[in-house]
Amino acid sequence: MKNFIKKNKNKKFLFFEIPLLVESKLLSFFDVTIFIKSKKTERKKKIYVKKF
Repeated sequence: MKNFIKKNKNKKFLFFEIPLLVESKLLSFFDVTIFIKSKKTERKKKIYVKKF
C-alpha cells in the first residue's frame, strides 16, 4: 500500500479495495470510507468476469 501511495502521490484521489480494512486497523489512514453492499451472487458474477 505504501508503494502505491508513493507512486501516485500527485493524484487528487486514490481508491483502495481492502476487504479487512477495519480488522487490520488501517481505517485511520483514510479520510473517507465507502461501503458497497451486494448480493453474493452478484459479487461472484463480477469476479468471474474479471478472470476472463
